[in-house]
Amino acid sequence: MKKIIVVTALLCAVIRLPGYAQSWTDNFRLNAWGKGVISPIAVSGEDSSVSAATTTSGNYPQVGFSVEGTAPGKKIGFLVDAYWDGGMPGVGDNAKIWVQPFGFIKLTAGWFIEDDLRGTVGNTEFASWLLPASGKDEDAIFTRFQAKIGAHVKLEPLYWLDSPWKGLMIEGAFGSSVAPAGSNNGDIRANRNLIGLDATDVYKGMQIGFGYKIPQVGFARFQFIGNKRAQLKPDYTNNGYPRGQSVFEGLSKNSDADVIEAAFQFSRIEGLNVDAGVKIPFEYTTDTQFIEYPALPPNGVKETADLDERIVQRPLGVALGVNWTPSFLESLNLVVLFDISFGGTIEETSHHLIKFGANTGLWVMPSYKITEVLKAGVDFGMYIHQKDEWQQPIGRPRLDILSDENYIDIGIGPWVELSLGGGRIRTGPMIMLPGAERYLWVDGNSLGYEFRTAFTTEPVISLPISFTYNF
Repeated sequence: MKKIIVVTALLCAVIRLPGYAQSWTDNFRLNAWGKGVISPIAVSGEDSSVSAATTTSGNYPQVGFSVEGTAPGKKIGFLVDAYWDGGMPGVGDNAKIWVQPFGFIKLTAGWFIEDDLRGTVGNTEFASWLLPASGKDEDAIFTRFQAKIGAHVKLEPLYWLDSPWKGLMIEGAFGSSVAPAGSNNGDIRANRNLIGLDATDVYKGMQIGFGYKIPQVGFARFQFIGNKRAQLKPDYTNNGYPRGQSVFEGLSKNSDADVIEAAFQFSRIEGLNVDAGVKIPFEYTTDTQFIEYPALPPNGVKETADLDERIVQRPLGVALGVNWTPSFLESLNLVVLFDISFGGTIEETSHHLIKFGANTGLWVMPSYKITEVLKAGVDFGMYIHQKDEWQQPIGRPRLDILSDENYIDIGIGPWVELSLGGGRIRTGPMIMLPGAERYLWVDGNSLGYEFRTAFTTEPVISLPISFTYNF
């Protein structure tokens, strides 16, 4: 099926469509994009390694192309991103169809991202070479809409106004019901998958957002993202014994808590973009199985069982992004990102309490355009972790259960970049200074070998060579 889609898209891109348009470009657009990173050397203490083909966020290069088609009337169309990242060719950001029967409403179905409301300041492509925890992207300011199999609706209620004040957007996304284990007949069409289900379970998990563009001032946004928390449902594969199960699928950005977000982008000053956002998760009580705390030496994963009740408050988040190109020196660009999460707790009443410490990230990334094709810059990142605490009984910290500590990670890397027309190449020495040892839990290893050291406190010096294209 994937081969058929790719071949069809290519044929559409090269064959003239008589009777519909003078040229295929009137109805179809084709572009290509990709990125890869070569690291000929990375050194830490007496250890060293090489990676021949990776990306900033993954283990393989990404090679892809997009085909977009729109009917002559411009009221219906599609977008397909095909890409390869080391495995079988697959879908990139989009494989969606859309229809816009009227100017004020647009419906989309399929695999998609919708970025109308998303945060507008992103991180450096070298983030994972500079800090063990890497860095957050535009979603830290305001979360995009994203789905593997979902529906999206966009309304512009003031569409008909001939005024700069018509920039109101209302957007929402929802997924599909999931039947309890053992009761699903394999059909996800709503009219054939009804018994024992409740549509409100799906709509409680909707993501719905509002955005308003204030002329010559900025962009205000607000949204609600419902939870994707498992619920106790009968498991008909296990004598009907209730266990935690998902009640809907399709959306990608839901967590286990209901979250409200607000953000404001200030863009009144030419060359200055300031975008700030806040995320507030609601406290909830759950009796389904979940991981209370990840593995941390000397203890493994702390996981609850179904019917064990917990009161959960996920951390609040605040983020600020600044992108500034001063009018008096247009060759200079400065990007600053700040984020903090704090206030998270998990409590088993009258037994124990986990208090999650604050985590703070700071990035400062100045760059200077030397010529039309040559740029130089420095990426600086800092991550401050305040230790978590396990109290058992409540009020008494237990180091034997949780041995977390305070630490500060620092990363700095000067780089040079050459523009290649439709792409670029960037490289420079990246220096990572971990503030504490980090470990990975390898489930299934022999007793005593479950923890693998990921980082020591030795500096990590690497030389990534990044190249990206988009044309």
